[in-house]
Amino acid sequence: MAWAAVGLVIGAVGGLILAGFVGLMIGAILLTVGFGAIGAVLVARFVESALDGTVSKVSTSPTSADDAPRLFNLLHGLCGTAGVALPNVSVVETSGINAMVAADPSRDRTSELIVTRGFVDDLERIEMEGAVAVCLARLRSGLAEAQTLAVALSVDAPWWIPGVARRRAVADATIDQAVFDADVKGVGITRYPPGLAAAFQRMLNASTRVENVDLRTAHPNSIRTAREKLA
Repeated sequence: MAWAAVGLVIGAVGGLILAGFVGLMIGAILLTVGFGAIGAVLVARFVESALDGTVSKVSTSPTSADDAPRLFNLLHGLCGTAGVALPNVSVVETSGINAMVAADPSRDRTSELIVTRGFVDDLERIEMEGAVAVCLARLRSGLAEAQTLAVALSVDAPWWIPGVARRRAVADATIDQAVFDADVKGVGITRYPPGLAAAFQRMLNASTRVENVDLRTAHPNSIRTAREKLA
């Protein structure tokens, strides 16, 4: 309940802006919700459930190095380069080419990398490397945590979180410059910009659609749909 302690401090002083994307989002929610210590505890519990709430929206199955050797080989190397802990990996059985990363805003649990079967089978190694690096850059920067919380706010937000707080929090997670910076940092991990460009081009030429998945969770950038819905 690490966020509960943070929340109690915020409630006591009437609004303390925390560092980082997630801190700004939680600060905005607490300032709007109020309720003092009770509000802080409620928000803390919601934050701790954000990862499960986001991942549950996608029908996946766990995968391993035996099933996706190229992906795991790249992932191990890139995690070492990026200084990021190895995430859990699961697959959506669809031919669309897409990926998403979800991270626990409370930082107590292992992050999740979710990819489609098309991502595993159809991308060339250099394309896959570029796309995975962008996901890891989002983990390293904290953007993945913020986007995970934003998805939870747009899909599963409890009634006691006002719309103004949700809109502010989602807006903080979808700042264009932050998303662009994560892409640039992903290129910095591989040091090969054409790889990411090729991955994006392959996705544009193919389909990124994932059947039966809320568009707000289908791709990191698609979270803008949440901002539009809440506007």
